[in-house]
Amino acid sequence: MKRSLEEMEKRLRKRSIILNFTPFFKPSKVSFGVKDGYVYEDIETPDVSLFIHKGRIMFLKGGYIVSANLTESFNQIELELKGQGISNRDALAFEFTLLEALKQKIILVQRDEEYHEFVSRVAKTLVDVLHIKTIEGTKILFAYVDGVYKKEFKHFVDLQLVSIIPPEELERHFVRDVALEIMRITSTPAENFNPDPFILNVKNGLLDLRTLQLKPHTPDFLSITKIPVNYNPNAKCERWEKIVREIVAPEDITTLQEIFGYMLFGKIVTSKIFLLIGSRDDILKVLKMLIGDNFTVDFLEFTFKYPWHSADLFGKLAISEHEPLSLFKRKSLSIFKNKKAKALLSGCKITGREKYDKPFTFRNQAKFIASIHKLPEQDDLRFVKVRVLKYFNELEKSTIPEDLSSELSGILNWSLEGLKRLMQNSFYFSNES
Repeated sequence: MKRSLEEMEKRLRKRSIILNFTPFFKPSKVSFGVKDGYVYEDIETPDVSLFIHKGRIMFLKGGYIVSANLTESFNQIELELKGQGISNRDALAFEFTLLEALKQKIILVQRDEEYHEFVSRVAKTLVDVLHIKTIEGTKILFAYVDGVYKKEFKHFVDLQLVSIIPPEELERHFVRDVALEIMRITSTPAENFNPDPFILNVKNGLLDLRTLQLKPHTPDFLSITKIPVNYNPNAKCERWEKIVREIVAPEDITTLQEIFGYMLFGKIVTSKIFLLIGSRDDILKVLKMLIGDNFTVDFLEFTFKYPWHSADLFGKLAISEHEPLSLFKRKSLSIFKNKKAKALLSGCKITGREKYDKPFTFRNQAKFIASIHKLPEQDDLRFVKVRVLKYFNELEKSTIPEDLSSELSGILNWSLEGLKRLMQNSFYFSNES
């Protein structure tokens, strides 16, 4: 590449003499960031700015913008620029800016450095911009997005490299080595994620459940759990409270409020399961709306069927089952007598792994709750602690998602009241014998 840049510089200087153009390159600002989920690089100079994103390079000068595919081939870039109707002088200014950015390693290319140094530089750039963390001993990668560490897909690193690095640099072994270097420098024990069960990640910040003090999101707090609700201490939920009074026995309302609050807590304190007895699952729908993607419904799969599903439980707040009655039947080999099921329910350490990856150990924080149309036989409950809450009335139709989406901040406050009472009572539920 060094030779090709030298040859290109000679060509550009000849053209500059013909056009009476004096090249000048002094970057005033170089920055990296994230847009639409992909890394970008922004290079500003007094005359021309470059914006590199999603494998394209945009040239900004004055009031207009032109773009070309990101490449080290100046001939290809020149053709693309001239095809957009720009003048020869402007095309020359753009190409000189690109040339100097490549020569000075402002754009991520290997130049005058060892291969391993280039790999390390690229990996560190991606880690710093995306705030990447990986679970120790695995390939499971998280990137910080909108206040939470989000688990990314298999080819996440590959696509980030394609976004800001010329394709000529992206040989297969280079992409692999950058991914391995990222894993090495971001390896993080599983217990370091969601480190404080008293901190709830809400849409507008980090909420301390002890003081209800809201602090700004920060990548320094390794949260992988975030609920899709803003915290507003003044929000009300009058319609929700009216619905609860209509379908839940008066003596059970405080218990339901505490169950909702407990689902928000980042740790299993009691190994109880919670059964909502009735022919509809209206209350469960509201809980799902409140905690969002942190609710999952694959208890049987986590427990018995597919061992790699256990890794998906990492960071969840609640877990249920599509057919909860099947969990209690003796012909299913007493699922709640199963060691893994008991570990899940009690918050003990369990081992999870993703498909084709190495296992890792973590503590489950997802509490089991299910809607069920009738209570199982007493004999089927002998291996598990159950907290039962029975609907005494049913809504005529399920309009809860449409009716209550605007009250979620209020429902959050309602739930936090229940959690406060629960914490004051050492996590003993109301009316508990």
